[in-house]
Amino acid sequence: MSLCSDLTEKLDEEILEDLTSNVKQIQDNVLEEILTLNANTEYLRRFLHGSSSKELFKKNVPVVTYEDVKPFIDRVTNGEPSDIISGNPITGFLLSSGTSGGKQKMFPRNNKYLENIKFIFYYRSLVISKHIDGLEHGKGMVFNFCTSENTTPSGLPSSAASTSFFKSDYFKNRPSYWHWSYTSPDEVILCSDTKQTLYCHLLCGLVQRDDVVKVGAAFVTILVRAINLLENSWKEICTNIRFGHLSEWITDISCRDSVSKILGEPNPELADLIENECNNKSWEGIVPRLWPKAKFIECIATGQMAQHIPTLEFYSNKLPLISSSYVSSETMFGIKMSPLCKPENVSYTFLPNLSYFEFLLVDAGDKTEIVDLVDVKLGCYYEPLVTNHSDEDLLNAVTDAKMVLESSNLMLMDFTSYADISTTPGHYVLYWELKAKYCNDIVEIDKNVLVECCYVVEESLNNSYRVYRSKGGLIGALEIRLVQQGTFDALMEFFITQGASSTQYKTPICIKSTEALIINEESEKNLKKSLRLLQMAATDFFFAFVFSFALIFGFSFAGDPYVSYDFTLSYITASPLGVPQQVIAVNGKFPGPVINATTNYNVHVNVLNHLDEPLLLTWPGVQMRRNSWQDGVLGTNCPIPPNWNFTYDFQLKDQIGSYFYSPSLNFQRASGGFGALIINNRDLVPIPFTEPDGEIIFIIGDWYTQNHTALRRILDSGKELGMPDGVLINGKGPFKYNSSVPDGIEHETVNVDPGKTYRIRVHNVGISTSLNFRIQNHKLLLIETEGRYTSQMNFTDFDIHVGQSYSFLVTMDQNATSDYYIVASARFVNETVWQRVTGVGILHYSNSKGPASGPLPVSATDVNHPWSAMNQPRAIKQNTSASGARPNPQGSFHYGQINITRTYILRSLPPTKINGKLRATLNGISFVNPSTPMRLADDHKVKGDYMLDFPDRPLDEKLPRLSSSIINATYKGFIQVIFQNNDTKIQSFHIDGYAFYVVAMDFGIWSEDRNGSYNNWDAVARSTVEVYPGAWTAVLISLDNVGVWNIRVENLDRWYLGQETYMRIINPEENGSTEMDPPANVMYCGALQAMQKEQHHSSATKSMTNGQLILIFSMMMVLLSSFSSFC
Repeated sequence: MSLCSDLTEKLDEEILEDLTSNVKQIQDNVLEEILTLNANTEYLRRFLHGSSSKELFKKNVPVVTYEDVKPFIDRVTNGEPSDIISGNPITGFLLSSGTSGGKQKMFPRNNKYLENIKFIFYYRSLVISKHIDGLEHGKGMVFNFCTSENTTPSGLPSSAASTSFFKSDYFKNRPSYWHWSYTSPDEVILCSDTKQTLYCHLLCGLVQRDDVVKVGAAFVTILVRAINLLENSWKEICTNIRFGHLSEWITDISCRDSVSKILGEPNPELADLIENECNNKSWEGIVPRLWPKAKFIECIATGQMAQHIPTLEFYSNKLPLISSSYVSSETMFGIKMSPLCKPENVSYTFLPNLSYFEFLLVDAGDKTEIVDLVDVKLGCYYEPLVTNHSDEDLLNAVTDAKMVLESSNLMLMDFTSYADISTTPGHYVLYWELKAKYCNDIVEIDKNVLVECCYVVEESLNNSYRVYRSKGGLIGALEIRLVQQGTFDALMEFFITQGASSTQYKTPICIKSTEALIINEESEKNLKKSLRLLQMAATDFFFAFVFSFALIFGFSFAGDPYVSYDFTLSYITASPLGVPQQVIAVNGKFPGPVINATTNYNVHVNVLNHLDEPLLLTWPGVQMRRNSWQDGVLGTNCPIPPNWNFTYDFQLKDQIGSYFYSPSLNFQRASGGFGALIINNRDLVPIPFTEPDGEIIFIIGDWYTQNHTALRRILDSGKELGMPDGVLINGKGPFKYNSSVPDGIEHETVNVDPGKTYRIRVHNVGISTSLNFRIQNHKLLLIETEGRYTSQMNFTDFDIHVGQSYSFLVTMDQNATSDYYIVASARFVNETVWQRVTGVGILHYSNSKGPASGPLPVSATDVNHPWSAMNQPRAIKQNTSASGARPNPQGSFHYGQINITRTYILRSLPPTKINGKLRATLNGISFVNPSTPMRLADDHKVKGDYMLDFPDRPLDEKLPRLSSSIINATYKGFIQVIFQNNDTKIQSFHIDGYAFYVVAMDFGIWSEDRNGSYNNWDAVARSTVEVYPGAWTAVLISLDNVGVWNIRVENLDRWYLGQETYMRIINPEENGSTEMDPPANVMYCGALQAMQKEQHHSSATKSMTNGQLILIFSMMMVLLSSFSSFC
């Protein structure tokens, strides 16, 4: 039977009659067609010897697994002819979801498969229209997706089955029929960014809400995900509708253009209607409330997907749920002939013209019995040979436990499991994500409810489990661990980065991937609501004892090791630009040594000041959790006097990434004193990329041949600094790439091996110049910025602004005909005039054939078009699937859900004269640091040290003034800060103690209506952000880190002139758990100067801190040994 027959010429009853009345003949014809076409392929020729005999096929061709045929498939993907396995030309490959077995499978396809999809799509719509009236004039809001299409080495495309179909002419030229009519344009479906696609589907569906008769998706999980996105983003969607303007983060051009046409003119009435519905306390029945003409929901909700049916019924008010077809990546099976039956009673009619079907009898014992479609018997249990066994037993057990949760108004959003064999005996762990039924309710867990859930699950599992559990002692007690909301989104993103299809994704019933397990474990630890049914009292007592002991001595466990450094800062003479000058060295090095540590390590840096003026070191981006005493800025620390030492002692709590340290006083960073600070992942937390072959650090920055004291005098005289004299790369001047570079300048050379991939960490520690970084002929794959793994993107060059740090992967994939230039050049200036402000180093392959020569590579972005330049930072998104430390609040799916408690607009203007001196301001205030650090003043009740009246908006009616005014922020608040740059040059804003979400940036003056354009999904979190002149940047911050934290412009000239303030965050119920006490070695100054004791230096001073720690550790080990003996 031809699938291309004109289906509209027959009634659906006649088609069904044709397909079901002569199943054996149709199946024999299908098999004969398959064998005739493929008998002479290399694979079948071994068994059939060119014959198309069914009997020979049954006798000789074995039942095999995918792994058995994979070598043949691999050969075709690598370029060998299709006739290895197919008589028809293979036009591409289909990819399975990749979640059932952990890896994606590849299936060859040709146009026959696409014809089957079109056939089954069309026929299932005929069946549905027979049972539901009034569909012909409506549209479907269907969450269809395309994922990215890859290319095999042979040049053939590979993608998910749905992607193959949506990108084919079969879909493009589909007939005009209600089932093919969607609220979203095709451009939304074809967009490969699933987040943008999902958002645009919702927006288009809401704009056309009165036309929607069907809500659908391939799988129920996609619908639940869409509703979750609506819960998080309905305010933004309403803003789009109210003003007729699509959010700026929708950057796919085709998608943006097509959706903007549907969005049309501003529609405040519709926006108000949607807001009223979404503002209701309960979201029960939200689907029919927003789409009142919707008659049914269509998606696959069978098998492992069935766990999500109660959640969908809650949101849909039990609209009919139709799982209309039975399909897989391997083949199409059939359709549901009774679409309105309950999901638990679903059955499918196999369509014999789609494939040749065989079935394996499951109840055959040791005997393997395979039967044809016509020979299956009622009451027997079979498996189609192309499918895998399901985890039905566990699904049923969890479904039973859901009834317990229902009584507590809780919904189980998703779950997975893990067989934990690290204990004896081993046991099963279930990871559950719960949600309150009512939107505004906090999820409160009754331990007894979870205990009951554990019992129900164990009782519902099969008899073998219960026997081993209760009698054999071979299985330990079941454990339920609760994870944060958003964890299963992170799990999905992880599997997608590993190659799983976003359109076919289903949560794996059992986790086998170590990386996936870590996502759940990290989330469970953060939630701190794990329940274990079987615990040993002695174990509890042991850990309580150790923990209490550690608190008494201020000591960290072996899991939080120490690293110690001794830094002596002193002047040395160097000539980085060919002119001898005084620079600040650390331990005689310029730049200083690298601080290298790991997440949660404790860091001790004993600093000895051998300069001729006071000194402080600061650590931009290191959050100093609960410990602003160690931040190293004047508002929190007294300066270290000349020839004194001070030991910084802090923990790298929950952080990873690339940072630097530098002096914070007296413009000293302009003379050096800086170095890299690296925080590595813990060993058990994988990095989201292949382990690089090595690491290379680049410390770049603009440079003057005058030292910091001379530059200070220029600023104090009321003048600007003017053009820098050059750019340094790792403390060295430019390679002599042309005659403008003086002779005798030492340049940086980096030696690499061909074919290897290196992690490149780049830090701009300069004074005030944004730099464009590039390596000739090499791509920069962005992977991290200031402690946050990013979505990975390739760049030819990258703008790095003052105070910022980035990581890239660079593969040495060039032919090494010569060395290659490493360039850091001035940006957002007249680059012709500023040509000397260029740093040049050399990348030298071990097999290089000669020196670099010729002109320097140019940057790709024209800074004369600022909009174009802004596209680069806008493109930086958070890698939401990466393991490891995450921003606070924990998880990457939460910040868009939190209500903003206050807005601060911090506006910078060009420097102005105040009291006859040149000063820089924020909101008209040029900050004057108080003589006594602020938390020290609080601790000792020093009055009048500073004021808590910093304005949250610019005060245009007041003249600029000097003040020690700071922000009085609210603990646990969630604020947005708008950095408005009305200065004439680009600025970098930084906040100590926090990572903030960069949700938007644009030119012009910020206004409240811009909130609707924020990226509330995957904005990157960082601590230093650029703000273009005449533009603004919006950031969101969760104020959970108690202390006093500096807010400043990293551009040294503006910072020195007063462009900073502080944010004071105090817990009114402080009990010692949210803020540390002043350290024992705290220094006193200002009003408390009399309390400071003189330092008497000796050789013992340097080792005092470590000696004390060793003594405490020894005491602890003795006591723990005694305790162990006692037990």
